[in-house]
Amino acid sequence: MDCIKRKSRLRKVASLERAESDIIQATQTVMKDFTDLTIEWIKGHQDDEDEMNIEDRPLPVRLNIQCDLAAKECLKNSIKPMKRAPPFKGAKPTLSLSMNMVTSEISEQIHYAVEAPAMMKHIHR
Repeated sequence: MDCIKRKSRLRKVASLERAESDIIQATQTVMKDFTDLTIEWIKGHQDDEDEMNIEDRPLPVRLNIQCDLAAKECLKNSIKPMKRAPPFKGAKPTLSLSMNMVTSEISEQIHYAVEAPAMMKHIHR
């Protein structure tokens, strides 16, 4: 199936300079307790690429789509944290913008932080 590109046991330590490396590192830490667990990489956003019904997609793709939808709903309705979580041990320098830790695409994130409040105010008029 095209949706499953590779299988990995994630035995190497994640490079903390890449996007989402904090999630990968946390997953690696948890996986130490589950030695028979296998992680499969699933190409994301497949539902954006074509008109195929979700029911016609392989189970891992369906689960990925459902998790994305649930995550977006949580973000939309969640209570913002009162303080920022500390970075993982060994993390490269990060930029803190509001309650967000930025580790990649820094120029885009700075631009968004500067421009977004005015855009949101204009949209919600």
